[in-house]
Amino acid sequence: MEKHFEKEIGALLLTDHILTAKDKNFFNYPILCITIKSNDYKVEEESGRIVEGVFTIFRMLDFRHKQRENWGILGRKLRPANTYTCYYKGSAKAFEDSYGYSYRFNFSPFLDIWTEGFKKDMHLSAELIGLFKQSCFLDNINTNNEKRNLIYKWRNAILLFNTAYEFASIEKIDSAVLVLTALLESIFLKNAGVKKKERLLDEIKSYASSFCDDGLLCERLKSLESIYNYRNKFMHEGRGYEVSYSSSRRLYDYQGTYTGMKPFAYSGSFDSRSAMRDVSNVMKLCIDILTSHKKREEVANVLQCV
Repeated sequence: MEKHFEKEIGALLLTDHILTAKDKNFFNYPILCITIKSNDYKVEEESGRIVEGVFTIFRMLDFRHKQRENWGILGRKLRPANTYTCYYKGSAKAFEDSYGYSYRFNFSPFLDIWTEGFKKDMHLSAELIGLFKQSCFLDNINTNNEKRNLIYKWRNAILLFNTAYEFASIEKIDSAVLVLTALLESIFLKNAGVKKKERLLDEIKSYASSFCDDGLLCERLKSLESIYNYRNKFMHEGRGYEVSYSSSRRLYDYQGTYTGMKPFAYSGSFDSRSAMRDVSNVMKLCIDILTSHKKREEVANVLQCV
């Protein structure tokens, strides 16, 4: 790896520095490298957003397909990675002795996904990562407001999904619901107005009917209507899902919860299973919309034009 890095990138990998100053487990995990051609300062500026976007895409595609296949805490021998690194392509002595810049995650780097499922979705994940990466380097000057807003809303919605995912992973259901409804409203509602729930349901039904099965879409819209009612109670009365259910675990359940674990995969017995089902359905609805061919085509068309 050191020889490949020096030959292809033109810089030294300096493994000793990584193990000492960055992450002792860095080389015990598969390493994902993303090549970006842009100004150095811009890459540094956008690196955190890109890393979180990549994690979110992995989580989204995994959550849609497999609810129970995962690693959790007990299936791991190593702690999650806690840093990512930016390297320049250039002289080995050009930038900080080629140590690269080290950054900490501003979200949980706990990636609890089904590996085989990830492999099967390689083409889709690569396309989504490519679009997300491009969106971070959008030419604001030569892009009109309508096109710029479409890109920003899609990109921001992906990051909002990650926030909702992490809230749900530690059973902060009301917080997850707030973020999920905000995500959908940001994409489909252009102004506040009245009857937001009804307008949102109509907009999603119209948009998603071309790529979602009718029965499945109907089920997920019913779940959205249900969580929207709880969202309103929580917003105005402070009473949401977390007041109406409790979660219990057996004494020998050592798994517990950890931010970033797959939501609902390790849940104890809920007083209301419908709450878990509804939130899970809405999360999958968000995934279907954000990763759909229709949305990818909209985003790609804008990015290709600028």
